[in-house]
Amino acid sequence: MLIIGDNFSYQGQDPLDARLVTQSLTTLLAIPNYTIYDGIQVYVLSEKKYYVYDSNNTNDPVLGKWKEFEANGSSNVPDILKYSKAFTVEVNKDETISFADLSGVTNIADLKVNQLLNDIAGIIAKVVSINTSTNEVQVRILSKDTIMKQDVVQYNDVLDAEINKIQTADYTKLVTTEAITDFSINNLIYGTNGTLAKVLSKDEVNNTLSVVPVSLSVAIGSNDVYTTYIQIIAD
Repeated sequence: MLIIGDNFSYQGQDPLDARLVTQSLTTLLAIPNYTIYDGIQVYVLSEKKYYVYDSNNTNDPVLGKWKEFEANGSSNVPDILKYSKAFTVEVNKDETISFADLSGVTNIADLKVNQLLNDIAGIIAKVVSINTSTNEVQVRILSKDTIMKQDVVQYNDVLDAEINKIQTADYTKLVTTEAITDFSINNLIYGTNGTLAKVLSKDEVNNTLSVVPVSLSVAIGSNDVYTTYIQIIAD
């Protein structure tokens, strides 16, 4: 290991570490695994995007062990994906569906375990596993209540996680550009502690919402919407 005890002025236009910039996805995938480390971030000039290597990633047919870097855990994938058909199994049962029947995501590599889905009837499911070889997704039915007709909206405060406990939420703390007059009843919101709640009613005069939690445990983390295990009451 080389130890440097002082700073220096570098004025070149190439990175000090030649691995950190590459021309294309082809040259990215050509980087030998034994010359890189988990977490290395490489900029691909042809894509104008950063990619991160992790040897623990599922091998993707296009990117291998690389994943597109998403700043602050953000993604172009909506919080809830739409399934164009109806789920056919009961609550807590698993069902295999075709990725082609999902809308809101174009690349199966962008799909994540615990991603939320709802079918044409509004029934809720979560992704259990993803098969990139067959383009199939295994999902688990979480609720038979048709509460997920709208997107999940972030709420910048804590929500009480007690199931069926009706509480008041300050509408000004929602991360939305919609006026309260346009906000839909039955929308889902999630607090900074991850509690998922359903909107029951709204008070447009006082700018508040009446909400009730529908998750037993932390459902959606503020930094990563998809990685936390979700439990939702069936009735």
